[in-house]
Amino acid sequence: MSDKTGVPPEYCNADVSKFRFDTYKTSMEQTRKVFKNFIENFEKWQAWGKGLYLWSNTPGSGKTFLSCCLARSLMVKYDLQMRFITAPAYIDTVGESIKRARGEEERSKVYKECDVLVLDDIGAQAGGKWQEQELFNLVNKRMEHGKITIYTSNMDANALNVDARTRDRIIKTSIVLQMPEENLRKKKAAAEQQSFLQMILQQQGT
Repeated sequence: MSDKTGVPPEYCNADVSKFRFDTYKTSMEQTRKVFKNFIENFEKWQAWGKGLYLWSNTPGSGKTFLSCCLARSLMVKYDLQMRFITAPAYIDTVGESIKRARGEEERSKVYKECDVLVLDDIGAQAGGKWQEQELFNLVNKRMEHGKITIYTSNMDANALNVDARTRDRIIKTSIVLQMPEENLRKKKAAAEQQSFLQMILQQQGT
């Protein structure tokens, strides 16, 4: 089970020092400097109203883990309220709130008001009219109040499948960075499998 921030259990102890930029074949040095500045000079990023939009066409490229590392580092360093949620799960949360009787606290409210939000996998949500409107409400509310959002997606921001108003606001309030088109998840799984097979073979040889 994840903690109250919503960060996935495997990333609950993540921070930016644990992210291995040297795992990629592509040099990440310039991008790493941007992330370092984001953490060290976060007040300036807040004043500018700028968050991050991390994307790659390739699933498993490390976007979600990196976003959690950045968000948790900010939370700890600056004692901020931080939340993590996937775009599909946010839409589900809003839908549940709509179905509830009036007078109950809106569960989606915290995502509009928290200091730092990771909105993971945007572009994977359902694309109906009310879903588009609710995403617009979230993005617009956070922009109006200077709240910082870290987006991850498998789509370029300019091609994101959201309402044009939402897309414009995401681009306005984000530094868009493309991650290397490398599947680190697959690479890690292959390494773990190889390690396990070697252990089995060694046991058989004894």
